[in-house]
Amino acid sequence: MSPRYQPPCPDHEGYIPDIRQLPLKDRQTFVTGPTVKIYDGDMYVMDIPSRLFLAATANPRLIDDSSNVRLPPDTGCEAILAIGYYLLALTTSEDAFRIRNTQDFEADLRILKAARLLYLETYITHIHNWYWWKLNNRPINAANVQIVLKVALGSDDPILQLVCSKIAGLIRGGVGGDIDKLKVFVDSQPYLKSIVAREDKRYHTIQEIQAAKAKSVARREARNERGAAGVAQIAAVDRGYASEVVERKAEDGNHKLSKNTQKASARWEKKRKEEAELGRSLQEKMRLGKNVAVLTRAEARYYERNKGKRCPYKVKG
Repeated sequence: MSPRYQPPCPDHEGYIPDIRQLPLKDRQTFVTGPTVKIYDGDMYVMDIPSRLFLAATANPRLIDDSSNVRLPPDTGCEAILAIGYYLLALTTSEDAFRIRNTQDFEADLRILKAARLLYLETYITHIHNWYWWKLNNRPINAANVQIVLKVALGSDDPILQLVCSKIAGLIRGGVGGDIDKLKVFVDSQPYLKSIVAREDKRYHTIQEIQAAKAKSVARREARNERGAAGVAQIAAVDRGYASEVVERKAEDGNHKLSKNTQKASARWEKKRKEEAELGRSLQEKMRLGKNVAVLTRAEARYYERNKGKRCPYKVKG
C-alpha cells in the first residue's frame, strides 16, 4: 500500500484504461491545455499535460488545488522522469510501445514504485512480471533484498512480499551453511524479520485452511459413502421384506384359493345331486301321464331347462 494511499476512482471524466489502444491522432489531443507539476517530495521534477495525466492515471485525486502532484520523498526523480517522458512519447509515436526497463534492478524497482504511486500500473505490468519471475525462480542474494527493502512501498509492497515469502520458504525447508547465513542476515534486519515471520505465518495459515478443507472433503465423502451403503442396505432389507410379503401373499392366496375351490366344488356337488334327484323324480311323475302327474316348481324349471320348452304338466302351488 502506498504511504500516501488514496482510493482510486478510475471512472473519472477523461480516464482511458489504456491510452495505447487509441490511434495516434487521439493521443495527440492529450498534450493541449494546462499542465500538472510532479514533485518528488518538495523537489520539482517535471510538467505533464493535465489531459494526458488524467487520461492515464486511475486516481485524479493526486492533483491538488494548485495543480501539483506531490509524491513521497525519495520516490526517485529519474523514475518519475522515465514515466513522464514515456507518457509524452505516446502522444508523438505511431507505435504505442511499452516502457522499457533499464536492466538495473534498483532503477526498475523505482520505476515500478513511481508508477504505482501515480496509479499508472497498467503501463508497467510487463516490468513487474519480469522481476516477479526472476525473483521467484533465481537464487536470492542479500544485496537484492537490501534494494527491495530500500525501495518498497511499505510492508504490503508486492515485490517485498514475494521476497520475504521466498526467504521464509528457504528457511522453513532448508538446511546447511547457506541457510544458516540467511537466518543470520534476516535476524540482523528487524523490519525484514518481522515481514518474513508474517509471510511464514500466512503460509502456515494457508496450509491449515487447505488441510481443514481436505479433511472436510474427506469427511463429506466418507459420509456420502456411508449414506450410500446405508441406502443400499435399507434397499436390500426392503427388497427382502417385499419378497417375503409377496411370498406370504402368495401363500395366503393359495390357501384362500384352495378353500374357495373346495367350497365351489361342494356347491357344485350339492347342485349336481339336487339336479339328479330332480331328474329321477321328474321321470317317475312323467310315467304317470300328463293328466295325473303334478310337478313341483323345481321339477317344472328342471324340465324347461333341459327340454327348452314350457312344462306341459300341472305344477303344484
